[in-house]
Amino acid sequence: MDLAELTRKLRKNGADVDVASAYASFRERSGVDDVGSFVEHLHAMGDIDNSTYIEVVEREVSSVPMVSRVRANTPPPVARQQAPQERLSLLGVLGRGGMGEVRVAIDNELLRHVAYKCMLPEHTHEQLVRRFVAEARITAQLTHPSIVPVYSLERTPQGAPAYTMKLVKGNTLEALIESARLEVAAGRPSKKRRLRRRVELFLKLCEAMDYALARGVVHRDLKPENVMVGNFGEVYVMDWGLARVLDEEEEAPDTDIEGTADHRVLLSGSGDRLYDRTLAGSLLGTVDYMSPEQASGLGDQLDARSDLYTLGLILQELVFLVQPIRGGDRGERSQWLERAQEGWRAPMDPGTAGERVPEDLTRVIDKACALQPEDRYERVRDLMYDVRHALADEPLEGVPDGPVRGLRRAIRHHPALIVGSMLALLLLLVAGWGIQAWQDRLQQAQAHAVAQARARDFAEFRAMMQKRADMVDTKLVWYEGLLEGVVAAFEATLEEPAPDVPLYTAQDFRDPERAPPGVA
Repeated sequence: MDLAELTRKLRKNGADVDVASAYASFRERSGVDDVGSFVEHLHAMGDIDNSTYIEVVEREVSSVPMVSRVRANTPPPVARQQAPQERLSLLGVLGRGGMGEVRVAIDNELLRHVAYKCMLPEHTHEQLVRRFVAEARITAQLTHPSIVPVYSLERTPQGAPAYTMKLVKGNTLEALIESARLEVAAGRPSKKRRLRRRVELFLKLCEAMDYALARGVVHRDLKPENVMVGNFGEVYVMDWGLARVLDEEEEAPDTDIEGTADHRVLLSGSGDRLYDRTLAGSLLGTVDYMSPEQASGLGDQLDARSDLYTLGLILQELVFLVQPIRGGDRGERSQWLERAQEGWRAPMDPGTAGERVPEDLTRVIDKACALQPEDRYERVRDLMYDVRHALADEPLEGVPDGPVRGLRRAIRHHPALIVGSMLALLLLLVAGWGIQAWQDRLQQAQAHAVAQARARDFAEFRAMMQKRADMVDTKLVWYEGLLEGVVAAFEATLEEPAPDVPLYTAQDFRDPERAPPGVA
């Protein structure tokens, strides 16, 4: 590979490197005139990332005709019994931690690139070696498409343990989150890192963890840094070094590794994710992705619900692009452990996500990150079920809807049916109101008719009584006049009695024989 071809490959992969001037400087300082060594130098200096490095190296090696290499007159691999250093050609370093490193290697027997993970010779403590070998064996037994396969156990020339595994081309989930965060901050979110795409990657991660937990393996160090996203959307859960097989007794940490029995801190991670703190007991994992019980030093008592809590933290970070335990306080690392122990999480602000966040997703995250383990999801598949339903705006199983939320969801899903039902209900109400009004008016009319009839009868009765009263009055007036005439005649008679006119007394009127003639 010449410089022109290298320049073309780097530009194709988006690497901003002035190859000509950089190569001239490299050759002048090192005295080496070799493009391959120059590529190693660029990778070591951080001028090209792992993905670009793997792409360039793989194309360079694959430029040798594969058929001719396979047909070469060489004995079969089993017969050759090559030493690991002969069977594997080690290339550049992909990553380095406190106790080991991962390199790109070429399997000279199968003619493929692999990842080669080995312990550094200065850290080959007996217990750490056992943990390293256990990591390789546990990972090898988890045969799932989203768990990186282990190919073989090896030893370095210095006798340190190592193993080979699939070389994953891509970036970490952490890098994807950081890229999405920067894009949202710049106001230019890309389609391949939109919310739904990020959640789809989370669901693939959950599938792997559902499988592992069903096999009785707790990861205990889940974090975006340990999740790889391939160039074709494949997801791999990496670094099972702190994994624990349930129902198996775990070996107590050796005091010679980290100090005295009361000062053991086994923290995973690198850079600003790691801080030292004197603690009583053993603390395993990465502080800003720990469950409360894990942060409290109960590493040997953790079960699936601890990894479920961490999955909830990762989901919150994928959705809102803010690390839940750290929040925005990158400098306040001393508080992370206390926050993890208390179950504190940064507020879920939809403004940081760059787009609308389904409200149900926040409910799912709260359920997964419940402070008490018994309040969380029981299985990863239950979490996955609710995440999918939250994206589809369908009812959740772990967090049931209340009446108001259920009505709102029904309106969103079936607007025509709901509107039609509401119109029908409104028509029924209007019809009922109309019928009631008609009945009220009918009753009023009937009451009015009854009142009018009663008034008419009363008027007739009053007229009849008035007529009779007038007749009685007429009679009384007549009798009054008659009596007045009688009285007047009687008074005149008493004053000047007529001759030969008999006078009658009241007693005479009572006696028929003495009464006036014609009077009974």
